[in-house]
Formats: sequence, structure tokens, C-alpha cells
Amino acid sequence: MNDNQKEPKLTYALDSSDKMVSISKVERGLSCNCRCPKCNEFLVAKLGHAGGRQPHFAHRKGSDCHGSYMTALHRLAEQIIEEEKAVMAPEYKDVTSQKLSFTQVEVELRVDRKDLQPDVVGITEDGFRWFIEIRNTHEVDEPKKAKLIESNITCLEIDVREQTLENLKSFILESAEKREWINNPNYDAQIVEAKRKRVSKVEKYVLSCTELTIPEYEDYDSRKIAVKDAFLLSKTTDGLYSQVKIISSNGTPFVFSISSQDKLETNSHEEHEAECDELCITTDGLSLEDEICSNTLDMSWAYHFITEKEREEKANEYRNKGYEVRPSSYS
Repeated sequence: MNDNQKEPKLTYALDSSDKMVSISKVERGLSCNCRCPKCNEFLVAKLGHAGGRQPHFAHRKGSDCHGSYMTALHRLAEQIIEEEKAVMAPEYKDVTSQKLSFTQVEVELRVDRKDLQPDVVGITEDGFRWFIEIRNTHEVDEPKKAKLIESNITCLEIDVREQTLENLKSFILESAEKREWINNPNYDAQIVEAKRKRVSKVEKYVLSCTELTIPEYEDYDSRKIAVKDAFLLSKTTDGLYSQVKIISSNGTPFVFSISSQDKLETNSHEEHEAECDELCITTDGLSLEDEICSNTLDMSWAYHFITEKEREEKANEYRNKGYEVRPSSYS
């Protein structure tokens, strides 16, 4: 709201218990016993009459208070989050917008670092802490953003400047607009954990399956390979990248690199047993709830090492080691 604009009428004020209360809930005049959230002066409740002016709180004559409406927006936003123990959060990376529900909410909580004083702190059931800043005049500045990032604190800023006191509750709880993440290690941790679970799920599937469908490659059509043996070849310590080696029923070795697309791009094609064809299985689109099967895996070729002659030689090698070998190259 621009300074030269006339402030909307104040329809919420502080009651005797320091809670924001609607004009519709109080008695007329000074009997309302309500104060201005900005200057703390006692207000007059003007309830109006049918067909008359909008009921509102007013300062007594002689008051020079300005900015009470924006302060009321700020205080009411904090109170709504505190009472409802929830806030609508915007999307972040591959996490869609969703309502955050808190088991505990603290308003104007005193924290160890005074330069990081939050408006609201919500704690979710999993123990994560969420700082919430209400923007009604000044935004979170760059120095504070840097400190939040440095301190690994999750912080959401909600801009209430264009809202009204009447629509504020629905805006806070139902809309994902006019808000942004200043920093979000909470979601980052959840995203990493989901990626780890997807890799683990595919890894277990590949290690346990009896056949796999591999995609076409140049003059080779998409086809199934029967699995003779499977074992874990390597896995990063963070669990986000895994390689499983498969020996087909004819003795042909394959390496399957399993990870999210970004991790595959940085880790794939590392040195491994170079006699193996390498395929990538991308886990990004995998549902953690649904069962997976060979036909639904997002699989692509990384390297096609072995010529047909070399493949036959490799099959003979595995035959000599006691494997039962079938004649088809990919069987």
C-alpha cells in the first residue's frame, strides 16, 4: 500500500488479552475495550447501522497514528498461523504446493541470534522447524537471507501487503500466491530422502527379477533378457547412485546404473568392467507407492561396448565357468 493512499478501515483490533478481534465480536464505543495494534491507544468501535457505513474501529480525535492497518495485517497473519497451526506453502523444486500442519507454533519467539528473529516458528510432526516471515512493509533483506542460508534455516516469506483483513485467513491457509522460500533445507532433505528410496527400490527390483526388458539400440530391437545372476557392483555412500551387474542366461554381462537424472549425468560412465554394456535407469518419475515392473522402468543406453563376436567370446567364457548359455545374443 502506498503511503499516499488512504488506509482501509480498521476492522480488527487488539482485545484485552492482546488477541486480534473482529469488529463484529465487540460492544459499541469505548466499551469494546480494544486497542490499536500500532500505537496501542484505545479505540472506538463504530458499529454503524443497517445500510450505513462499514463497522470499524477508529482512533479518538487528535490521534496522529498512521499505518495501523498494515500492522493489523501483520498481527492477524501471525495469529491465524498460531491458532490454525497451518500455512499453505508454495512449490519448491519438484515438491508441489501443499499445506504445512504444525504441532507447535511460536509467535515472536526469542532465538539465540537476535539478527534472525522470526515472526513465526512452526514445528511439524517430524521435528522440522519452519521460520515464517510476514511481509507488510519491508522484505527479508539480503544480509538476513545470507544469514538464514549460512545457518541452514528454512524460512518462508509471505507478502500480505495486497490483502484485506477480511480475506487474510483464506489467503494464509488456502493460497500459495505471494509467498516465496528464502531458504529450504527441510524440503532439500526430504527430496534427497525420496531420491534415495527410489534408487533403493529399483536396485532391489533389478537384483530380484528373473528377466528385464532392455530398450532398442541401433539395429537391435527392444527385447527381454533372462537373468542368470545379479549382484550389486557399487553404490555411493549417500545411497543416491547404484550399479547392479546382471549376467544374462547366455553369459552376457550388463551394468545397470540407477539414479536420478542429474546424478546419472555426473556419475555415469565411470570406470567399471569395460566388457559390459551399460544402461541407465532414471528414477525421477518413479512412484514410491506403486509396484514397478521391467516395462515401466525409464531405461536408456549409456554405452554399447561389446561387438557380436566379442559377445560370443564372452558367452563362451561364462559357459566355461559353468553357466548354462543360450544361443541368442540377448536371451
